[in-house]
Amino acid sequence: KLVAEAIRDQVNEQYGGTLIGVGYSKSPTAPYDATKDTYSVYALSGEPLRVVDAAYGDPRFSEYTGGIATQLGINAGITAAAEMTDADTFGPGVIRISTPGHSVDVPVLNGEDAHTIANRIRDYAGSWLDVSFSDSDMKNENSSTPGSVRLSLAAKDGSAVSVFDVNSDVAWNMGLDTGLVGAADLQNFNFAALGKDSTLTIKVNGASHTIDLWDSNSVPPRPAVSSIEELANMINTRFQGQDIRAEVLVTESSDGTASMKRLALWSPKGYNFELSGTGNSVPDPSDSSKNIPIPDALGFSATFGNAASESRGNSGPYSQNVTYRTGDNTYSVDFFGVMDNLINTVEGGNVDGLSDTIIPQLDNWLSTLLKCKSQEGALINRYDTAVYRMTSNNTNYTDLYTQTVGIDLAEAFTNYEMASGVYQASLAAIAQLLQPSLLNFLS
Repeated sequence: KLVAEAIRDQVNEQYGGTLIGVGYSKSPTAPYDATKDTYSVYALSGEPLRVVDAAYGDPRFSEYTGGIATQLGINAGITAAAEMTDADTFGPGVIRISTPGHSVDVPVLNGEDAHTIANRIRDYAGSWLDVSFSDSDMKNENSSTPGSVRLSLAAKDGSAVSVFDVNSDVAWNMGLDTGLVGAADLQNFNFAALGKDSTLTIKVNGASHTIDLWDSNSVPPRPAVSSIEELANMINTRFQGQDIRAEVLVTESSDGTASMKRLALWSPKGYNFELSGTGNSVPDPSDSSKNIPIPDALGFSATFGNAASESRGNSGPYSQNVTYRTGDNTYSVDFFGVMDNLINTVEGGNVDGLSDTIIPQLDNWLSTLLKCKSQEGALINRYDTAVYRMTSNNTNYTDLYTQTVGIDLAEAFTNYEMASGVYQASLAAIAQLLQPSLLNFLS
């Protein structure tokens, strides 16, 4: 709490005004319990606020950050939940990092540490992703104990980031995964074995969406889908690619053919979600006397830990710290609140409250309004000046262009010949008048 307030004060001091504030889950004057109370940092203007850890200015340590925002829990995006050290290694595998506008697959070689993986993510993603990596001892080789490391990922445009393993379990081991990947090979899955009333339910953002896997209205009844690709398309059609998006992950063999197909789900908006199923289930291939329930049959099971997405930096409906517009501050009153207070004060006849509180608040809002009006007027004047200058330039350029290329060649040639004839005649007449003779030299 004290660090967050110190950051707020420094930012406002550098800005030269009141730019950001700190909100609390209860009154700021009440005792703060770090074990159960929460706080938030927000822009007083209501604009989206995005906080990330910046890299050190020293070029030798430009790949590291101090990790302050990550430790405070106010950094945007995903924060690795796993407790890692600079001695831990991961891989091999491939991590997919996606936002609504970008996607990149990052390969991880066997035995690579978090620092190497963070650098590769930074190289592969380029300019659209912020990668924050902090190490308590900067990987000091002389240190007797491994340093603890923190890794966080945030999209620079403020959108949510989704991470899942394309193959292997690197993102899961690092505590970065927010999507779900099925463990079952669905390339040759027999959807006809699902049976009557089979459904897949996806719960996201407080709502449950049930997808029928069996079409009981057809004659005869049949599966609603016949392949994993059709199931992915059905999910994307239901959610319109918004709250949930489905992908088919294809693992290729050495000859380039598909050896395995799995279903992957992730939320473009950064929501937590979970899967469940109802209706008949498919027989267990290893034991015909048992059935595999849904969604286990599709490779999603609480046993594997992939029936519900993980939260990587936030609580509530989101799996991470997302950036969204909010101007809410429960301990301040906006202009309309002041007007409501004015009405109540006048109706109640509270003269002291009107003179001591309401009128000063109205004066402050009037000053703010006049300031905004003057700024708007200055911008309008600049705009009008720029429009006038561009219009004048356009007129001048048009005249010059017309004078340059808008010439009648026939008329210009005729005028040239006439001027040339007059000039030659003038030269001939002058030559006749000034012809010298021998007498000119004798005299």
